[in-house]
Amino acid sequence: MRRVSRRLLVACLVALGAVVPLVPASALEPETARNFIVGLAEETTAVLTGDMSDGERQERVITLLNEGFDLPFIGRLVLGPTYRSLTPEQQQAYTAAFERFVLATYGRRFEDYNGQEIVVLDAQPEGQQDVRVRSQIRGGGQPTLTIDWRVRERDGEMRIIDVGVEGVSMAISQRSEFNAVVQRQGIDGLIALLNDRASAAPS
Repeated sequence: MRRVSRRLLVACLVALGAVVPLVPASALEPETARNFIVGLAEETTAVLTGDMSDGERQERVITLLNEGFDLPFIGRLVLGPTYRSLTPEQQQAYTAAFERFVLATYGRRFEDYNGQEIVVLDAQPEGQQDVRVRSQIRGGGQPTLTIDWRVRERDGEMRIIDVGVEGVSMAISQRSEFNAVVQRQGIDGLIALLNDRASAAPS
């Protein structure tokens, strides 16, 4: 399995008072987050193996990405402190370009699927708000790959806010590339690059 197909699976399927408990009462339950990832993995596998046209499959993959991931939050996490220095107009343009880039790039990668299976192992609290759900991608004639999904409840719904591949945060690892582009070409250069990459994504 090529590296991009692993990213697809990663892709298809980051106010305290004076006295507070160590974990807030509203903290997400690990088992709830685990079930969320299990369901998302099952839906992703069903889409990748289902009898449908490429166009239908692409639409379903994009829907799963939108439903499973908090893309605006991930976009802010990837850009890091630079995001806060942008004007509201720049923030809006960057977020739109980032979402378009992610959906176009990974929504069209379903052809790389080669029978891999996502096996969910366990779930543990991560900080005061999140749960880390550990899984493995197995099969396809390739070594087992460990994937950690960081899940947070936002606006009453669970969303993935970061993905760790073999212990490395994908959001943080992408940050250096984005910030390098910003340093050379400014935020407008990064926005243009993301839009170009979205347009050039394989169809």
